[in-house]
Amino acid sequence: AMKYKIILSVFLFLLIGIIKPQSKFLTDKQFEYLEIADSLLQLKQYDQNLVFVKKAYKENPYVYHISGYLGNAYLWTDSLDQAEFYLWNEIRNNNADYGVYYDYACLQIRLGKIDSGLVYLEESFKRGVFNYEWLGKDEDMDPVRNNKRYIDLMHKYFSKNDIKAIEIYYKTFDYIENGKYKKAIKNFKKAIKIENKTPIVSKALLCEVNWSMAKIYRDDLNEPSKAIECYKSYIEHSSSFPDRKIFTA
Repeated sequence: AMKYKIILSVFLFLLIGIIKPQSKFLTDKQFEYLEIADSLLQLKQYDQNLVFVKKAYKENPYVYHISGYLGNAYLWTDSLDQAEFYLWNEIRNNNADYGVYYDYACLQIRLGKIDSGLVYLEESFKRGVFNYEWLGKDEDMDPVRNNKRYIDLMHKYFSKNDIKAIEIYYKTFDYIENGKYKKAIKNFKKAIKIENKTPIVSKALLCEVNWSMAKIYRDDLNEPSKAIECYKSYIEHSSSFPDRKIFTA
């Protein structure tokens, strides 16, 4: 299963920012439970991770993405029936992000439903999974590594230029940490240029790059007009994501 790579505090902040209805705000207790759960997941204490995610879910089951987080926790404990229930709940309610689609693909493959798993795997690629290194070592993908459809998907979404652009994207954060913001911008623009040469342009990667550039322009370089242009690009690329209609493989 895919381990959520984003730091949990950032993930929770995004939840708070996205959710408008009062009934969907995280409580302080939920935040604490999920923060503990994330630490336990990093320690590979999967049963205890599940305990605290369940506590958070019980506190407020209507928070955006909370079902997906619980489904992921069940997947780590090999509780496949429960994982399927909560992951599909996210997809059915149009709340699923790329991580949920990836987890659901892993689940289908574990259940031996290879064709279905590969359909959802491609949906996760379309929506934002571009960590090809994780794909290469995720044991859930082992049953399909020699599958022609899987190989074709990897070639389709991870060409040489895709991989080059992704590597530049990740390495650029070293420049940001060292305060080399103009160098970071230059590198991000290079990643965009390379990605735009790929057979299947990753709109998700372009979104991430433009969002990162906008933050630098706004917070570090004090160039709000350029930040606005990057935000506009982010919106443009995100609008081309697959629609979130319910589908079944």
